[in-house]
Amino acid sequence: MRLKPSDRLATTLALTASLSVALLVFAAILGTHGYSVTGFARVVSSGFWPPENLSWRLSSIFINSLPVLFPALGLIVAFRMGFWNIGAEGQLLVGMAAATWVGVFLADRLPGASVLPAMVVAAFVAGALWAAGPALLRVWLGVNEVLTTLMLNYVAVHLVNYLVEYRWKDPRGFGFIRTPPLHESARIGAAEGAVLVVLAAGLVYFMLRYTQLGFELRIIGSSPKAARYAGISYAKVTLLAMLISGGLAGLGGMSVVAGLTGELMEAQRMSPGYGYTGIIAAWLGRLHPAAVVAASLFLGLIYERQSVLQATMRLGVGYTMLFNGLLLFAAISSTYLEKRLREAGRLG
Repeated sequence: MRLKPSDRLATTLALTASLSVALLVFAAILGTHGYSVTGFARVVSSGFWPPENLSWRLSSIFINSLPVLFPALGLIVAFRMGFWNIGAEGQLLVGMAAATWVGVFLADRLPGASVLPAMVVAAFVAGALWAAGPALLRVWLGVNEVLTTLMLNYVAVHLVNYLVEYRWKDPRGFGFIRTPPLHESARIGAAEGAVLVVLAAGLVYFMLRYTQLGFELRIIGSSPKAARYAGISYAKVTLLAMLISGGLAGLGGMSVVAGLTGELMEAQRMSPGYGYTGIIAAWLGRLHPAAVVAASLFLGLIYERQSVLQATMRLGVGYTMLFNGLLLFAAISSTYLEKRLREAGRLG
């Protein structure tokens, strides 16, 4: 369904107003703690300068956005049907572990050209299976998915830490808690990442707009009663949606080890909350694949600049988390404001 011009205006005004308030609040907090707002903006925008390094900078920003982008694309699928998957962080971590298993322990046994595809498949399957549990509990026993998906995040943290500290610890790591490095054929750059993003975003868009599953997702999300009356299987759609959602989050984990770190370390060092940030990107993008990609790129810029912010302004990770939280608040509050603006327009 296409939006009317008045509806597009309401959407734009609501999101602009909400983001403006969030930015003003963040600026006030920075000022209260003695930090310069202009300094923050200057450091963030310096990611595009000097011009001769622009290509390298854009590549770095893009790679840093992938761990947010893939979970956000997956969350679109779950959120569209009203299934509140808060477990993208755990699904990302198990995908990370599965990709590491292939990239470290199986790479020498596989043909070089098949290593990356095998990592993609392993990460997707691991994330999908991790998400299947809450889906089955929901459809079989009616267990609230917010609780199960959230609690499994902490299970995934301990699982990754167990693997890296005991089972997969590098015996030649000089006491550092990490796995052996990934095989050279198991690394990805911006080009490989771009191919995966185009495929993932394109498939999500096509599935939601042109397939029966996408139609059933939208019906369940807008009216579960109407879906039951139409004979749509809630159990089947829920399971398929969560398999896709968790699988895409797992790809986000693969992008961390293959694109950023090149090895697996403790969960706290591998992910500063990429899965949770994916929730922010999904809502900022209003659950539309193209807009979600744009929102993820912006959040990737913030992650890419984090080390510079800490070195130049002594601005800790907590401020980045605060900034992301304010963005989430803005994204959610804008939906309420948009609804009120549309109602006011109709009344007028």
